[in-house]
Amino acid sequence: MSIRDIKNRQAEEYIRQCLVNLNAGEALPPLRRMQQESQLGRNVLENAIRKLKHDKVLETRARSGIYLTERIHEESLHIIDLVACSEISYVETDNFAMELINHFLAGAARHQLTPRFHRISWYAPISEYEEIITKYNIRNALLMMPHHNDIQKIFDHHGINYAVVLPRYYPNTGPAVIDAPELVEMQLQYLFRHGHRRIGFIHTVDLGFASLTDLLRREAFYRFMSENGLTVRPEWVIHYSQKREQLCERLDAMFASSPKPTALVVSDWFLKNVYEYMKQRRLTIGRDISLISSDGLERDDLHPKPTSVVNSTAKIMELAWNLFERRRNDPEMNSIDYIGLTIREGESVAELKEAPQTCDEI
Repeated sequence: MSIRDIKNRQAEEYIRQCLVNLNAGEALPPLRRMQQESQLGRNVLENAIRKLKHDKVLETRARSGIYLTERIHEESLHIIDLVACSEISYVETDNFAMELINHFLAGAARHQLTPRFHRISWYAPISEYEEIITKYNIRNALLMMPHHNDIQKIFDHHGINYAVVLPRYYPNTGPAVIDAPELVEMQLQYLFRHGHRRIGFIHTVDLGFASLTDLLRREAFYRFMSENGLTVRPEWVIHYSQKREQLCERLDAMFASSPKPTALVVSDWFLKNVYEYMKQRRLTIGRDISLISSDGLERDDLHPKPTSVVNSTAKIMELAWNLFERRRNDPEMNSIDYIGLTIREGESVAELKEAPQTCDEI
């Protein structure tokens, strides 16, 4: 990828992040302010804006500014609301959620729907969903990462056409796109085939923000290791931390164990911090330690290239739009589905030639 392509991508991602904070009819910040905030040039930002104007996401008003397309007549201009549920800054960084939002915007343009965004904090009372439905007269919606089935029930109660995207619980009814259940198994099977038997795991279970998905992934790790007769040392399973110093302390304890793991399962959204840790500790990824990540986001800043189980954001949102359209044609439709996962091989997993078959042989 050329430097120009990287800059164009950064500009598009920055503009889309700005749009997250806008409702239809509200203006982008002045271009000079966006240059200062993004540290990107005027031309590259204008190119990104021009592309969104072509997709009818943005419009220019003479001597006024650049606006998120405004609803003119409800009967002639359709609107789709993306509700970022249980939001704890996950739409403010370049991560899996932002990739979903980018594909949502592209899908809205293809479906000739005007997008609006709403962010509802994890801590917000359930009544806040009632308030935005009433205030903005929501009729079509995609609910991104809701943490409670009651959120879905509110949208049902108001007769809204919607689809749920990656709920943090298992929904009673659809339409919903859920996380593919075999992600951790695929990661571990890949490592197992490459001879690894001592495997560490950085889990994302947080008692303060209950998520069935995270609990099931941690459970899947322990189940796989048990079923294959492999012991897991306490130091090999650690909790993630957004604080780099704390994550480093936990990784230090993991690699101070005897024996220490030969491979590590991580999530994409803190993969960069793990790479930086390995570099600081002079551990060579793909030789001293093997890594396999989840989600498979494209990362040009990580070397060697990580091996990932690809949980495609494009396919997730494509399926969400498909369920949304089917629900619009059949209000009784309540399918629950998920996409298939694939492995994208990089250079982060080493082949162990003479791997022991059980932990007793380690």
